[in-house]
Amino acid sequence: MDTVTIRNQIQCARQHETFTHELASLLQGRLKRLHSAICVKSAQPHLLLLSFVTTFVDRTPDLLDTIQEVTRHTSQEELSDRICNICLGFFTAPPPLLKGHNGMNGVMAKAYLCRRTIEEINDCYRVYCHQPLLPVDFTGSNLIIHQLIGEPLSNLLDNLVHIATSQLYETHNFRDVARLGSAETDTLLAACQRRDLLGDNLCQSVMISNFFPGCTIH
Repeated sequence: MDTVTIRNQIQCARQHETFTHELASLLQGRLKRLHSAICVKSAQPHLLLLSFVTTFVDRTPDLLDTIQEVTRHTSQEELSDRICNICLGFFTAPPPLLKGHNGMNGVMAKAYLCRRTIEEINDCYRVYCHQPLLPVDFTGSNLIIHQLIGEPLSNLLDNLVHIATSQLYETHNFRDVARLGSAETDTLLAACQRRDLLGDNLCQSVMISNFFPGCTIH
């Protein structure tokens, strides 16, 4: 899968935001509705959140490129191709419920769908292979974006992820997937480091309490 299409959409969305400030305005209106566990320390919190969203979105195609790069010619290649095709579909054929979500507001939701899908499959992969497919923790940043999108829409998006991953589980046997070897693991870590993907360092700019309820993402 080529992520050029996704990157082009993101670039157009960033240009749209530069001219309209649509998402910045929406985020400013959503500040009061954020969960109390999310702390945004800034004189202009909506602009800090906009920067957070932009980084979240920009790194999404990097994640997909990393998955494909590292799994090429391995037992995980078919799985990574399926994941990437699901994620590409969120951008090229977005669900009807995102109609009217333009610019950065739209790609934020599409990137969220991608990252939640990878998070779910990462967890399943960890169960069967005792290691994640990607050594990246999405939990904190996904929780924050879930809040920024707002309910009930974010819950509906989570349901779409559940449907997409359930269909994948029906046709892909994770029990037959071999663990990455040490050389492959080293290559994976190097690729993640090169693209600054390790950990969940997005959350360094937006604080989130450890007491954030686990039921926020359904």
